[in-house]
Amino acid sequence: MSAQESQESPDPPPGPSPDPLVAAAQATRSLHGLSTELTARVPQLLEAMRSVGTGLELHSTLDRICETAAELADARYAAIGVVDTEGRGLSDFVTHGIGSAQARKIGHRPDGERGLIGALISHPDTVRLADLTKDPRSAGFPPHHPPMKTFLGVPIRVQGEIFGNLYLAEKNGGGEFNDYDVHMVRVLATEAGIAIGNARLYEAATQRERWIDGSVAVTTALLS
Repeated sequence: MSAQESQESPDPPPGPSPDPLVAAAQATRSLHGLSTELTARVPQLLEAMRSVGTGLELHSTLDRICETAAELADARYAAIGVVDTEGRGLSDFVTHGIGSAQARKIGHRPDGERGLIGALISHPDTVRLADLTKDPRSAGFPPHHPPMKTFLGVPIRVQGEIFGNLYLAEKNGGGEFNDYDVHMVRVLATEAGIAIGNARLYEAATQRERWIDGSVAVTTALLS
């Protein structure tokens, strides 16, 4: 695997969203037979999956996924880029590790139309880089952006469709993201897709309920 860049094979789209407990059991089985180091990290992975699966509000779910992924892979920064309906840019960009003051200095969020983020939207594969600044797809950073070197990007799918990409940067301790990080973040991304799907259903149901309540209120007012 190159010291400058290693790109994994595309993640196959999963089938229907399983129950979180079933997903956890499948994750454990998929880890069986791997190295002692990876197996030792299974409890951490299962705890991360449990954390991601709690809560039903979509934006808080995305925040929780970023934080959990950063802890799992020992990364300083994490982000989720939500792909827009046309599949060409970003409709949302959630970050972890960058404070609100620094975020205001950086200014507008990435639009996903160029650079490494844009490349991962066009080709949603797992990508691991030892130095993202040397990758030909990189477009550089805006002023006030913190320096980032090591990088790991994994697509998130919801019911088989690309929802967005999970990005991790700056492995703590100065090392690179390794095979264990890639495997565990991939499993977490699968669980994240389930959690996001559940949050979407909840928000849709809540919006429907509010619409029905509003319609009833209007009808009652008209009749009275």
